[in-house]
Amino acid sequence: MPRPRRHSGESAVPDSASIFAGSFLGPSLPLDAAKILIGGMEPCRFRAGEQIWAASTEVKYLAVVHTGLIRMTRSAPQGSEVSVEILGPGDCVGIFAALGYSHYPLNAWAVLDTWCMKIPRSDWQRAWEASQILREQVTSQLAPRLLGSYDFMATMLCGTVEQRLAQVILKLAERNNRINGLSHALFAELAHTTVETCIRTTSRWQEKGWLEKGYKCLILRRPDMLLQILHSSRASSA
Repeated sequence: MPRPRRHSGESAVPDSASIFAGSFLGPSLPLDAAKILIGGMEPCRFRAGEQIWAASTEVKYLAVVHTGLIRMTRSAPQGSEVSVEILGPGDCVGIFAALGYSHYPLNAWAVLDTWCMKIPRSDWQRAWEASQILREQVTSQLAPRLLGSYDFMATMLCGTVEQRLAQVILKLAERNNRINGLSHALFAELAHTTVETCIRTTSRWQEKGWLEKGYKCLILRRPDMLLQILHSSRASSA
């Protein structure tokens, strides 16, 4: 399949092998299984706000994130989208579906412009059967990831505004305490609140020295304070 064409001003099409090596799948995977997965990988770019796949559609591939962010959601009875998980560079999207489901259980959306590498489900199943190490790597991550997504969704459904914003910031900043590329509008969308409330709440946290805001940039200075808010039943709604 031909590689996507690059338009003026766009970043170069990423290399399959380098993306794979930077993901949790790559570092210790045997060469035979790695060759299966890399051989069928297809680079794909999704624009911010674009739906990658819809829940209940047939599983055809999973994806390794290179750049950007992907939000996994479940449709609520009233029609709104409830965030279940946010995934970034190095994460594998759709891995649960590829393990056993015939249809995707969740919706997948690009939060930012996002480069992914698609792995066909058939290739994944071949590598899964061929490599015990792959099975062990994935299995070891299933429980903590499921618990993390459960906690995230519970906060989005039942938490106060402060708790929802704290949860989103802690998740996005978990790698290096820094978040790039997100506007107040996107923060508000991810936390299911208004832009005004998002600005007011994060500005108050900035005044306390818990975080530092710039243009589409946030540096988390005191994750411990946001953790206190997240786990406190007394946190007040902004």
